[in-house]
Amino acid sequence: MSFVPVHILTRMDSRVIPENAEEIRLVSPVRNEMARLPYFLDYYRELGVNRFLFIDNNSDDGTTTYLLRQPDCHVFHTTDSYRESRFALRWINRLLDMYGTGHWCVVADADELLVYPRCEQVNLRQLCAYLDRFGYEGLFTFLLDMYHPTDMAEAVCVPGKAFTEICPMFDRDYCFVRRSVIDMMRLPGRPPPFPETEVIGGPRARIFYPEQNTPRVFPRIKARLIGRVLGLLAQCHLLDPDRVPHMSGILFKVPLVKWRKGCAYYSSTHILTPVKLADVTGALLHFKFFSDFYQKAVVETARGEHEGGGRQYRRYAKMMEQNGGKLSLCYEGSERYTGSDTLLAHKLMTSSPSYEQEYNEIARCEA
Repeated sequence: MSFVPVHILTRMDSRVIPENAEEIRLVSPVRNEMARLPYFLDYYRELGVNRFLFIDNNSDDGTTTYLLRQPDCHVFHTTDSYRESRFALRWINRLLDMYGTGHWCVVADADELLVYPRCEQVNLRQLCAYLDRFGYEGLFTFLLDMYHPTDMAEAVCVPGKAFTEICPMFDRDYCFVRRSVIDMMRLPGRPPPFPETEVIGGPRARIFYPEQNTPRVFPRIKARLIGRVLGLLAQCHLLDPDRVPHMSGILFKVPLVKWRKGCAYYSSTHILTPVKLADVTGALLHFKFFSDFYQKAVVETARGEHEGGGRQYRRYAKMMEQNGGKLSLCYEGSERYTGSDTLLAHKLMTSSPSYEQEYNEIARCEA
């Protein structure tokens, strides 16, 4: 059997990608995201993205055809394994090197919306001008899981409808802590430990991984330590892989970067080559919990293309199955999202005096 490279990307459109460093570009890997893409594009166009580079991993729901009709979108198709591409990293890093060098670039999945302080008034071009002025190279964000006020089954993603109208709720109880000792160890062949902040909380930890929903260090690294030992037994077929402990999802990303030669993402887009982070932080509103969540968990469990053969999805699917495919995520700590001020008020996002001065100047000029 001949070896097939896992980073083959076939360009599907013939539109010119100009040499224009002023453009803000977005890179996104997609697979069967037809329901989410209309609003995703509307949102980022309004925010200030000029050009979209999509990596289509063999969609069969009309995603490819839809994107090819969009004048500001470029489509790169691949049938390669998502897992063997290091969960899309090889594809993303390649496109960023080819078309993102020298640009401010956003890297986001189709269920992620970037927000930052005053984003309703300050567009991406204005934000990036501020970052350039102070020599910042990236924006730290955390993944804020959004959900429906009642049952997940009611959270139907209607193409073109604002995600925050469907899933306006979020957990307000998060902890921001220094990453664990294990994460911060500098080991040969391992990327530098960056960023250094870890985020604890949210509905995934609260419901699916309660044992890890704590700022205390040991419970959070216990699954990793024991998992590595038991994982070896599972590889030798001496233990059922489902019995191997594993970590819940990482809740931080650096999705906005001034891409340069030598930059690279590691471990999905959570870990990045060290860059100078801004004095403000943002969030990625994460709309994982639409009504098709259970179906997606079942599909991804069967595909086995995600980390650990989709073990997180196996846990999601098992609990959803026990609840008859229904689940309510609201609790006494739930809050309704009404804009970036909501996250600033709960200290889930931070601003700075210099940024607020910039915002006031923008508001004065527009008055």
